[in-house]
Amino acid sequence: MNRSAAESPLTSAVARMELQDPAGLQERYAFLCDYADPHAQLNREYILFFYPDDNSVEMFDLKSRRTFLRRTKYPSLALSDIVLGTAVTIFSRQLHVRDYADAFTRNKMDRALQRLHLLVPEDLPVGPIIAAFQGACTVQAMRRLPRHPMAGGKPAYLVHIVAVSGVRPSSGAVRTGSTATALAADLAEVQRRWDCVQVLDESTFDNQFHAPRPVDPPKRAAPSTLMIIKPHAVLEGRVGAVLAHVAASGFQIADLQSFVLSKPDAHDFLEIYKGVLPEYHLMVDEFTSGPLIAMYVRDTLPSQSTAELVGPADPVTALRELSGPYDPELAHVLHPNCLRAKFGRDKVKNAVHCTDLKEDAELEVQFFFQIVG
Repeated sequence: MNRSAAESPLTSAVARMELQDPAGLQERYAFLCDYADPHAQLNREYILFFYPDDNSVEMFDLKSRRTFLRRTKYPSLALSDIVLGTAVTIFSRQLHVRDYADAFTRNKMDRALQRLHLLVPEDLPVGPIIAAFQGACTVQAMRRLPRHPMAGGKPAYLVHIVAVSGVRPSSGAVRTGSTATALAADLAEVQRRWDCVQVLDESTFDNQFHAPRPVDPPKRAAPSTLMIIKPHAVLEGRVGAVLAHVAASGFQIADLQSFVLSKPDAHDFLEIYKGVLPEYHLMVDEFTSGPLIAMYVRDTLPSQSTAELVGPADPVTALRELSGPYDPELAHVLHPNCLRAKFGRDKVKNAVHCTDLKEDAELEVQFFFQIVG
């Protein structure tokens, strides 16, 4: 058997890309991705090539052994967005990043990425704790557990933080020098201020994060509502600031979990906006572009500052007012202290989603915490 016949499609694809740059003058990263084709109802395998010099991408179809997408600039994607176990959207195709496709990418990313798995008891301020991790840090996964033995049987948050060095995330922050050293310094400062924050090993974190929810969860107390931190805000490192803002405004987070939505799930959740908002398809792309964080939220007694912002209202209305106008530009004018004014970028990437109508609140909460979760 000759060499070309023995080569796997993966090896052949990587070798073909290397032939285009035999001197290795251009830095190129390769990721093995899965795509669930909704039309053919097939799972397709691609290699996603990313070129950080000009933020261009290329896709190679492993089954047909041919280029699917020629090298094209894709400014909205950063290398730090491409993390194993998550999804990226390339021209409306949601690619689930399964593995590294070559040794160069594996070695480079292993050095660039540092992971930290935390257990934060609920009686600590989880927002400021997350925000205390500086530089190019993002929350990769997060979940509230109703009871945890390491938190004295009380509620606690699982938080997976990823720190990136040498690559520039969407927020523009960049961590230089040793990522491990900088992350260790951040952790030391966090544990100095909040000594009950604990570090978990990866396997323990994964087992607890993926533990099934109760088959018949208790009926959720009314009134309640739903808020989602959108993927762009998660990738930009805004999670800690958003959570701190929500808590300081008199709201209680009764449940929380990060999700990576599939296209069908995003269409189901956003169906009410189809034909109503011209940005509907862009909204679906945003909801599936990476991890989002869904929160089941209750209103508590608002502080005086909160009452001045949102006024006396039910949780749905109060949280909607705290989120601000749909368009961040309008939000800057009308409510400069609202979430969308602070963290939104445009009508699609406007930082958060919140329940619009009281009658939809329980349905939206159930969608994430009983159907998808």
